[in-house]
Amino acid sequence: HSLANPQVYHDQMVHFMRYPKKVFDKFSGAVQLLVEKHEILRTAFRFIEDELYQLVYETIDPDIHFFDLADKNEEAQLDFIKLRLRQEHDDPFVIETPGLFKFMVFALGEDNYCFCFNCHHAIIDGWSDASLNTELHNLMTRLAEEEHYRPRPLHSSYQDYVMQELFLLQSEEQFTFWQQELKAYRPFKFSLSETNPGRLRLEQIIDPSVVRDLAALSKELRVNIKHLYFSIFLQVLRYFSEHNDLTIGLISNNRLAAEDGDKVLGCFLNTVPFRMTLSPEDEWRKVLQLVDEKMIQLKNYDRYPFGKIIRDIRSRNQVVDRIDNVIFSFTDFHVYADANLKGAAPILSHKNQKKELGGVTNNSAFTFTVDTAATKTKVSIAADEAFIKQEEAELFLTLFVQFATSILMNQAYSTDDLGQFLKSLTPHPNNIGKADQTVGEKST
Repeated sequence: HSLANPQVYHDQMVHFMRYPKKVFDKFSGAVQLLVEKHEILRTAFRFIEDELYQLVYETIDPDIHFFDLADKNEEAQLDFIKLRLRQEHDDPFVIETPGLFKFMVFALGEDNYCFCFNCHHAIIDGWSDASLNTELHNLMTRLAEEEHYRPRPLHSSYQDYVMQELFLLQSEEQFTFWQQELKAYRPFKFSLSETNPGRLRLEQIIDPSVVRDLAALSKELRVNIKHLYFSIFLQVLRYFSEHNDLTIGLISNNRLAAEDGDKVLGCFLNTVPFRMTLSPEDEWRKVLQLVDEKMIQLKNYDRYPFGKIIRDIRSRNQVVDRIDNVIFSFTDFHVYADANLKGAAPILSHKNQKKELGGVTNNSAFTFTVDTAATKTKVSIAADEAFIKQEEAELFLTLFVQFATSILMNQAYSTDDLGQFLKSLTPHPNNIGKADQTVGEKST
C-alpha cells in the first residue's frame, strides 16, 4: 500500500506546548538519545528477492527543522504551520532510507512552541506516538536538571515482536480458524452507489455524564468498556445494513506481553476480521454478551497478520472482497498520564485550530473511532464519500450517541428502537434503512 500511495501512510502529529528555555534547549539532545534507544527510529525497509525486510542501522542523524515565528501574529503563525505541513505531506518518505521520521519545531514566542512529528505509519502507531511524546517530554525535563542523564535500555525490543510474528505465521491452528471464520462472508456496504472522490471527516463529543455512566455500566456488567462501545457501534451499523451477517475490520494491537512491552516504539497494529450475526430486534444486553464472548475468543487469534489472512483466503481460490471497508478503532492513550508537567503545559489558545493540523490517515473506506485519550471522549468518522453520503455519516454519529444514551435508561433498547427515534426527528431523513423492511419497525 505504501509503495502504491505513500501519502496515505504519512502521519503528522501536532502538539502545542509551553517550555522554559532551559528545558526546550534539551530538545535535540533528547531526540538523539531516543534514536539511540529505539531501533525503530533507525529503521528502513527494503525488498530483497521479493521479501520485505526491516533494516536497522547502528546510527542515524535525526532530521530536525526549527522555525522562528515569534515575530508573526497567531493567524500568520498558523498559516505558516499549515503550509509546512502540506508541503511535508506532499513529500512522502522513501522507505529504503533509514530514519522514517522528521521533527518540525515552530517557536511561537513567550516560550510557546508547536511540535510536529512527521513519520511513516509503518514505524509508529498511536500508542507509540503517545509514548514517544511522553518520553521525549520527560527526557527534556530530566536533562535540564541532570545534564549527563541517560535512559536505561528496555528489556524488550521490536526484534522480539518480529520473532513472535514469524513464529505465529507457521500456525496451522490460526490458518484453519480464519479459513472457517470467513467462509462466504459478506463485505459491508452502505446504500451509496454514486461516485464521489471526496473524503469526509466528522466528530462529536459525548456528554461527560454519559461517558461516566457508560464506564460505571461496564464495571457493573464486568465487561471491557471497549466491548461496550463496540457493541453499540455494531447495532448502529446493523441499522444501515441489508443483512444480519456483518463482517468488518477491528483494529487491535499486537504489543509484546513482556516486561517493557508497552514502552517499545513501533507499529503493532493489526486489523482483525470481526464477523457476527445480529437481528434488529436483538436487545443491547444480548448483543453486548455476544460481543464480549466473541472478543474473548478472538484474543487467541487476533495476532495473526491481516495480510496473511487475505493471502490464505486467496490461496483457496476464493474471491476476496474488502473485509476492511468498515473499520472500528478504540483508543485510550493513558500513557500521557505519565508525563511530568513540571515547568511545562499544553497551550490551550490553539485548541480550535488544532483540528485542522496534522492527522493520521489510512485507506479504509469508513473508519469509526472512539477516542478516550483526551479529557473528553469523542467519536469520529473518516470516510470516502464514494462509500457513504455526508448525511448518512452525520446520521451514524447521531444514532451512536442516541443509542449510547438510551441504553442507560432502557434495558430492552435495540436497533429497532432507532427507527422510533428517527420518527421523532424533523425533518425525517429519507432513504435510510429502506433496504431492510424490518429495520425501523418494532417487532411484535
